[in-house]
Amino acid sequence: MTRYVVLLSVLLAVAALPVSGQTEGQALVEAVTKGDLAQLDMLLGLGTDIDSTNKDGHTALMAAVSTGRYDVAAMLLDRGADPHRTSKTGNDALRYAALFGCLDCVPLLGRRGVDPNGQDMDGWSALSYAASKGHPDMVRALLAIGADPNVQNVDGDTPLHLAIAQRYSHLVPLFLDGGMDIRIKNKQGRDVYEYARIRQAVEIMAMIEGAGGGPER
Repeated sequence: MTRYVVLLSVLLAVAALPVSGQTEGQALVEAVTKGDLAQLDMLLGLGTDIDSTNKDGHTALMAAVSTGRYDVAAMLLDRGADPHRTSKTGNDALRYAALFGCLDCVPLLGRRGVDPNGQDMDGWSALSYAASKGHPDMVRALLAIGADPNVQNVDGDTPLHLAIAQRYSHLVPLFLDGGMDIRIKNKQGRDVYEYARIRQAVEIMAMIEGAGGGPER
């Protein structure tokens, strides 16, 4: 019986190996994306580098948060996954969590020391992504771990500029209460009030005026 158990173990191990032409990172990411936890555990058990990447520079951890698999993300972190790794676009696990809405992943990554104000190649922070998606709970979660509402992207836009671009008026109070400097101007020389004005976002303009902003005198 022992002989058959050993043979079965060998066959399972071979089956878990990446297919021809597939990198270790691709195999890990694919296993996470498909939710094949048995395959993932087998690959890691065979010594696959937990931080290996696919062709886009994505790790298994990035795949887990991008697909909303909190339990998998927690397991990978417990097994040594590096939450600070970035993809080829400069995004880390926290920014993918914000982009794809893995709300529970935010405090998880925050406890692991991920920089809440890190930026990708275009200067977008996790808060920038949350604002552009109109996700209030994500904005709150990011502010709670220290995200700075005044971080600007390469165009000089703050997260509130990005929210206003989509007319997400429900996000405005969160940023105003979260320490947003309404005087910050983007590279077009527009602060958030002016940005709202040119978009005829009257409700948002009123909110900013109530916080002490308004047209320059």
